[in-house]
Amino acid sequence: MKSKLLLTLIFLVGLSAYAFSQVTVSGTVTDNSGSPLPGVNVIEKGTSNGVATDANGKFSLNVSNGSTLLFSFVGFQPREVKVVGGATDLGTIKMAEEGSLNEVVVTALGVEQSKDQTGSTVTQVSPKALVSSGEPQLLNQLAGKAAGVQIISSSGSDPGAGAKIQIRGANTIGGSNQPLFVIDGIPAYNSTTQGTSASTAGTVQQSRLNDINPDDIESMQVLKGASAAALYGARALNGVILITTKSGKANKKGFTVTLGSSVSLDFLNRKVPLQEAYGGGNNGLFQFVPTGGRSWGDRIADRPGGTDNFITDPNAAGYQGRFVANDGKTYYAIANGTDAQPYGGKNDRTTYSLWDNLFQTGVIWNNSVSISSADQKGNFYMSFSDNRIDGIIIGNSSNRRTTGRLNATRYLGKLFTVSARATYAKTAGNRTQRGSNLSGIFLGGLRTPADYDIRGYTGTYFNAGGTPFTGRQRAYRNPLGAGTFSIYDNPLWITNNILNETDVDRFLGTLEFGADPLPWLNITWRTGVDFFSDLRSDFFPTLSSTNSGGAYNLSNFRNTQFNSDLIARASFKATDNISGTVLVGIGANERRGQTNFNQVTSFVNPLSPPQLANSGATARNPTSNFSVIRNVGYYAQANIGFYDMVFLNAGGRYEEWSTMNKGFFFPSVDVAFQFSKLLPKNDIFTFGKLRGAWGQVGNAAGAYADQAPFFDNAIIGDAGWGSNLDPAAYGGGSRQSNTAPAVLEPEIKTEFEVGVDARFFKDRLSVSYTYYNNNTTNLIQAINVAPSTGFLARSANAATIENRGQEFEISGVAVKTGDFSLSINANYFRNINLVKTLVGTEQIFLGGFTGTSSAAVQGYQLGTIWGTRWDKNDNGTLILDADGFPQQAATPFAIGDPNPEYRVGLGFTARYKNFSLNVLVDHSAGGEIWNGTKGALYFFGRHGDQDHTITLTAAEAASLKTWLGLTVDEMITSGRYPSANRNADGSVRFRGKKADFGGGTVLLDEYWYRSGPGSGFTGPSEQFIEDATWTRLREVSLSYTLNSKGFQSATGLQNIVFTATGRNLFLWTDYDGIDPDTNLTGAGLNAIGLDYFNNPATRSFLFSIKITY
Repeated sequence: MKSKLLLTLIFLVGLSAYAFSQVTVSGTVTDNSGSPLPGVNVIEKGTSNGVATDANGKFSLNVSNGSTLLFSFVGFQPREVKVVGGATDLGTIKMAEEGSLNEVVVTALGVEQSKDQTGSTVTQVSPKALVSSGEPQLLNQLAGKAAGVQIISSSGSDPGAGAKIQIRGANTIGGSNQPLFVIDGIPAYNSTTQGTSASTAGTVQQSRLNDINPDDIESMQVLKGASAAALYGARALNGVILITTKSGKANKKGFTVTLGSSVSLDFLNRKVPLQEAYGGGNNGLFQFVPTGGRSWGDRIADRPGGTDNFITDPNAAGYQGRFVANDGKTYYAIANGTDAQPYGGKNDRTTYSLWDNLFQTGVIWNNSVSISSADQKGNFYMSFSDNRIDGIIIGNSSNRRTTGRLNATRYLGKLFTVSARATYAKTAGNRTQRGSNLSGIFLGGLRTPADYDIRGYTGTYFNAGGTPFTGRQRAYRNPLGAGTFSIYDNPLWITNNILNETDVDRFLGTLEFGADPLPWLNITWRTGVDFFSDLRSDFFPTLSSTNSGGAYNLSNFRNTQFNSDLIARASFKATDNISGTVLVGIGANERRGQTNFNQVTSFVNPLSPPQLANSGATARNPTSNFSVIRNVGYYAQANIGFYDMVFLNAGGRYEEWSTMNKGFFFPSVDVAFQFSKLLPKNDIFTFGKLRGAWGQVGNAAGAYADQAPFFDNAIIGDAGWGSNLDPAAYGGGSRQSNTAPAVLEPEIKTEFEVGVDARFFKDRLSVSYTYYNNNTTNLIQAINVAPSTGFLARSANAATIENRGQEFEISGVAVKTGDFSLSINANYFRNINLVKTLVGTEQIFLGGFTGTSSAAVQGYQLGTIWGTRWDKNDNGTLILDADGFPQQAATPFAIGDPNPEYRVGLGFTARYKNFSLNVLVDHSAGGEIWNGTKGALYFFGRHGDQDHTITLTAAEAASLKTWLGLTVDEMITSGRYPSANRNADGSVRFRGKKADFGGGTVLLDEYWYRSGPGSGFTGPSEQFIEDATWTRLREVSLSYTLNSKGFQSATGLQNIVFTATGRNLFLWTDYDGIDPDTNLTGAGLNAIGLDYFNNPATRSFLFSIKITY
């Protein structure tokens, strides 16, 4: 009995002591403007004890005295508040929006750290800024929103097309220059595998990052420098972008439901200028089938008008049969022009707009729903989204992305936490052929004469004897479908008959266990997988120009990435003024890639649907490959703070790779000095920090780069070292091309940066400046070896690249008065790149064409445009021929630099009561681009510059020279110009213009462009280098939030947000093509600055509604 009484007494004393140590705290959470924030998570640090603020931002929670409260909310920076002295009323707790001041950033391996304590550059892009444009592709949402981050579009009008992203310039020549993406702690694919598409033709494939639903993103951090990214080692050469997806949030109802729906109308943004004054033909004469496909025919305005004189009588001279289109219209031949009657039988003055016949209003539908909840035991977030795009190109141009996500966290007492994050994406699309491609929509489309109607593109051709040929294609170089090869496909044949389909399944999952065995120690094990399968099919029906016998390609790309990290992080306090954290860990990664490709050509049955059996055995081409790359890394990092003023971070990663023959180490160190704490406090200058960082990151060799691989070859030999061998005579065979290197080092980038961060006017204005310099050495290249060795090349460390630049960011609240506020966010960056050394060559081809390419040239920036140029003397003066025309130089040279001088992004956000207006202007200064489209159209006489009609006096016609060395009078006499162009007074109506290159006036006529050096086909590419400067009104959005108390009481909803958005509304540029911010070679290659019949971009208007319950 006494023992029971004693136990009861002990229990009551303990209980009273516990109750006495507990305290109920309350308060109100608001944003910086004082508006209450409902649904903010309030958690007692180190426990699962928590609550959410109510509709008025108020909360009440029973916690231990002396504990710390954690406040977190979507779109705002987290805060910590310590409960001191048994305080019960914490008053008003203000939270800053993401991207504003006092940020907490996520650094390498997911570690959170105060931005004020970091010595390296980490830029945070808020989810609100990402989704504000309504842009369906996540990569494109980043454009203009972070200093040092450059986004280059590959094909603006192709739904789902990938984009190139680059941070602080290019760092490698042969590998990828795109950053590493880490999603929820797991490295993720952002590949843009081209497959069978050539770099200058085919279709633009997706960036795999675009599989992610942008609405699922909680935060995005950009680790730009080597110091910030060093713990990712040999995968961080190009920087790292950390993406964290959303977790469940609590509110007073227990869960939050968000419904979103939007529709976007897309329009053609910009057109290539085309002349519509002259029709198809040559020498000023109309031709029914223009020789060479050119538009150097008669002047359309000189025709009499009315119906054409069709040759419909089978017995008449020139009868060629007829074409009956599937739309019911019948087409006949028309007589060619003559010297006396240049228009021949072509009376009609009608011209046809390619833009009207090929483009439509594109539509993007996006619908999403998310559910989130949190309590003391854990949280979950679940979402579903469906994004459907019908592109602006009529026909087979579409993309659909469907995603599902489930994120869940469970607190297992106070010591353990388990969380799982998983997403599945299904992406299917149909892309359009573009570029240097007989089946590209613009290659033939823009060359089509103005007086040719591309409609009625398919049907039945009846020859002169009346025999029908069904399923024929009608194109401007095959206007009756009489031939089986149209040279250039009709654009409508391409968009309606040719299929380029892709079907992607993507799964990305993370499982994480956390333990807090001691108050100062956290242990985390994180493992995950990223898998995607990309099934592609390309179908070219019989009579397509690229494959006149028909072709069907079926390929499957399967990639799987496994990653696992075990991390221990301990905090310590050495003295009252010295404290910090230490992190150690081990990580392993494996990437598996497999590609299976099958191709059949020369269809046995031209009417068969796409299938691999529709071909003879000799017309089949199956191939496959498989690769595995493994690496393991050991890493450590220490963060130490001195007197809450100086913060030192040092760390490193040691790695071993299956593709390298030794291990390597990547160190880093940075320091931050908050010098403002030495100054008297004032309301003008409220914070100042100096920072410096140094580090190394790298890029490991690709699969089997350290080996001597074999590859299949029809003929072995003929490489300068032996006679040919036919493997078929020996039952098959392979050859070795590259010899294994003796030693192969990883590509190593060493970078230092210095900078200053400052805040003014009670933290209303934030300014940040950074200067960086980095050198990438040991660049891995294939270099040629002597054929006598039995090989052609070997992998070697053979180049060096340097980048140096400056970044400047400014943000703050410019105006705050009453219900109105105006915030400004601006960024500027300038990067100068230099290819310092190349071993064994002065330039390396990156992509493009033989005459014009993007190249790595020693002493120039990477991507320099290399091509033919005008012949000049040492003073830079053109060297002219006897008639006064310039001449092409014998050797190619560096003719343009596509890298911009600097980039600027300028954003404004104005709020008045429940209205919000957001504006983003993006500017790129300098850089150059090769307008190959213009060069080709000059040859064909179709460019807008070539509609000039001038009148030459009789004296000028008798004296001024053309490219052929003849006067205009002599051109007429020799039959090269129609005599009908001569007027009664001896003057001549002349198509062309006068020019003076320094040797007197000459005439630029048809032959200057067709035979002379005046076009991209016949002359130097230097003349088509143009300034790539542009300014773009990238985003304008106006939103209204309905969230009054009366509305909430009546509907039970938290809010409804209505938004109207304009995207890419205006483009100011002197560039004469579709858009200077384009890239022919796609997202995966390092070639830039080339425009050759690229597909155009879009202008969009979006309307959305978001309902939160």
